[in-house]
Amino acid sequence: MTRRYYQPDLPQVAGTNFSLDDTEAGHAIRVMRVKPGDHLQLFDGRGRIAIAEVTLVNRKACQCQLLNAPSETEVMQRRVKMGIAFPKGDRCKRMIESLTELGIDTVVPITAERSQRPESEATLQKLRRTIIESCKQSGRNHLMQLKSPQTLEEFASGAVENCRWVADPRGEEPDSATAAQSDGICVLVGPEGGFTDDEVSLATAQGFTSLALGHSILRIETAAIVAGAKAVGAV
Repeated sequence: MTRRYYQPDLPQVAGTNFSLDDTEAGHAIRVMRVKPGDHLQLFDGRGRIAIAEVTLVNRKACQCQLLNAPSETEVMQRRVKMGIAFPKGDRCKRMIESLTELGIDTVVPITAERSQRPESEATLQKLRRTIIESCKQSGRNHLMQLKSPQTLEEFASGAVENCRWVADPRGEEPDSATAAQSDGICVLVGPEGGFTDDEVSLATAQGFTSLALGHSILRIETAAIVAGAKAVGAV
């Protein structure tokens, strides 16, 4: 099986010689033990893929030659954006992995009355690396976008999608017909304990409709995955 690697500055012309991205090169050399003659599948995170052949390997670099011009891969016509009050630690990492695999387009950490403090830039950078690894594993060629934190009000007021859901135990099943006709879906998932009544009212005033996620009380990461799956299934 051809190994997959992330190459953000993917060359455009077959025959081009280049160095594999530094982080990816370290993994290729020390973990995967690539050698000259090996073929690698490269993706640039923006939907383009190509095959390259390893030409030279040393302790610090992996030199390659592009065997074909990059080709464009299909992307969903309707996008899914999610605003989520992030859980802590490994639970957050697992959530990001699953949302990447599902095909969510954009995730925004949100702060709410019952949420923890906003994620640091260092934490976000680690999670962006998790997104890359999930794309490599799942075969996804478009990186999920992880944005800087916003308040609930900022996120809700900035939503432009014409189908908007807020996860709420008192909600209903989504209107599949409306979702199918939309240009995109925007989903809000709250913190442990859920959104307050005032926060739900704020969201509904911005055009969000309450979305039920089942009869059980769900952890944040589970709720986000269920809501994300409903949104992806609807589009």
